[in-house]
Amino acid sequence: MIFSRLHKLSALADVTLFPLYRWAVRNEFFKCAAILASLTIFALNGRRERRLLFLDRSIFRLDLETMAKVSDRVQYVGVQRKYFKEVLDLYFCDLEFSETTYHHDKSLDQAKKRTRAAFEKILLVLHRLIRFDGIITCNFGYPDQQEIFSIAREKNWPIVILYKEGLLPKNQLDELFQEYRKKYLNCDLLLCYNEGLARLFYVSDVPGSARTIIKPVGVPRLDVLRDGARARPKKQVVFFSFFPEDKIRFAILKAAERLEIESVASNFHKNVVRLALENPDLSVVIKTKTAPKYLRYVDDIVRASVGDKELPSNLRITNEGSALDLIKESAVVLGSHSTTLIEGLLAGRPVGCPLFPQWFESEHNFLPSEVVGIRTISNYDALLNLVKESAETASITMPIRSKGLEQLIFTTDFDASRRAEEEILELLSVTD
Repeated sequence: MIFSRLHKLSALADVTLFPLYRWAVRNEFFKCAAILASLTIFALNGRRERRLLFLDRSIFRLDLETMAKVSDRVQYVGVQRKYFKEVLDLYFCDLEFSETTYHHDKSLDQAKKRTRAAFEKILLVLHRLIRFDGIITCNFGYPDQQEIFSIAREKNWPIVILYKEGLLPKNQLDELFQEYRKKYLNCDLLLCYNEGLARLFYVSDVPGSARTIIKPVGVPRLDVLRDGARARPKKQVVFFSFFPEDKIRFAILKAAERLEIESVASNFHKNVVRLALENPDLSVVIKTKTAPKYLRYVDDIVRASVGDKELPSNLRITNEGSALDLIKESAVVLGSHSTTLIEGLLAGRPVGCPLFPQWFESEHNFLPSEVVGIRTISNYDALLNLVKESAETASITMPIRSKGLEQLIFTTDFDASRRAEEEILELLSVTD
């Protein structure tokens, strides 16, 4: 069994072995498939007394990496979720279903039975090779996870969910939990970001919540910002780009209202580009989400501003890299309705966001009114003033802490990793 700390090596193994794995699955050679999958697994830290198998997702992995670094009491060994989804696709490819109908549609029973039998063969091989003590994941609604959880219950492997959702406006959060009532919380321990989310799981009668230990611990990946305010930033502004269509996709808006939101978004992006063009000694980074459409959106705005000229050397547009690293090395953080605003506050950075109309803010802003320190920006002069003020004040500031932030992330003590691993270790000790 090979454990690799280097994700690049794991990615290389995946490129080589996944086609073989897919062939083995499609021919129902599941033990062979399990051995191939095991060769792509990587460990987030060295050998520890306890070891959890995790189903890999990028943000979730960042939480686990931080827990491994800061608390360092549990080893996490990861396999990409696509290896299990390949099996699900084998038996469900011609069936119509969703996460909310999966548990209630009797026509899926035969496919479920075959999927569970295949997963059991794969997991038993992985368990013999890895000797994991339990399974940890970041969600509970995916159908493949539900079958994995069922097998884990039969084998007495504890199931932990480090829940990665929930930082949403109240109306969206209420809709989300309405949907959860059609799913099943089939785990032993659920760790969430704050006390409000923990209460919601109980009062919303999510199936399975009564028998699940639900604990608020905070956001582990934010622990790396503990020393963020002590790190001297570069003369750099980072803007976490936002896509207006994502913000209004499910909103019932008039045409004029939709155009207003699109205009606010476009103008804010244009002002950031202008900031780079008119201040060549200032580094400006525009960070987008990974999908190509987000890069195209920014590229179109930049091209309209720059024309046929080359991009200025002080402007960088990217969909790669760590948001937390960019925040720590930047003097000013810009964004909209995202956790990057919280991260900027915790790192002690001046934070700015666009000024949307009040009717939009009341529906889409997930930040409690008690959160302080975020400057709303309506035009270029306001943006320039924020940057100038940050240069005139001390480069090293204290993180902004408030009751509003603690409503979102439990506490601002940068100790979520330790709390999370303490809860995990207590669960494992009880289930031994």
